[in-house]
Amino acid sequence: MEEALRQKEKHGAKEWSITSGRARASQVLREALAKGLPAIHLEDNAFVGLDAFNTGAAFGGHKDEHST
Repeated sequence: MEEALRQKEKHGAKEWSITSGRARASQVLREALAKGLPAIHLEDNAFVGLDAFNTGAAFGGHKDEHST
């Protein structure tokens, strides 16, 4: 998260904090929001057991649909 903030400041990039974790992930998202990063929490049983590739694909699809 800290590196994302540095890149955002350096390059004016649009950074998001996205997680598909269980409810305990909400603490990390609250920290992201406090630091000025938009945050998305995808909580669904469909994400349970996904490997890194498929989690990334799910996040990428979500980002594409909601980018401005």
